[in-house]
Amino acid sequence: MSCLACALAALTIPAAHANPLAGADLANGRALHDSKRCAACHIDKTAHDEAGFYQRPDRKVKTLSDLRRQVGLCNSQLRLELFPDDERDIAAYLNTAFYKLDK
Repeated sequence: MSCLACALAALTIPAAHANPLAGADLANGRALHDSKRCAACHIDKTAHDEAGFYQRPDRKVKTLSDLRRQVGLCNSQLRLELFPDDERDIAAYLNTAFYKLDK
């Protein structure tokens, strides 16, 4: 392996374990969450209140990466036209307000 290949490999290893929500704007995440009616959609579909939906015992989201991925899935399925930074911001807001995940 060349020195360049070793250096590039060393750079990618920490990135795999980095916080996927680093640098998020919580105020933007909350504003987008509210304006895109995320909670209302989930409440309509599940009959849970907002906290009940996000904090239910059988939730799919177990990690920060799961949370980021789930927000991205909602974005693409519902054609919300969010940018990746917006997805990150919403995920960070949800984690701060409801999920409380640390990894």
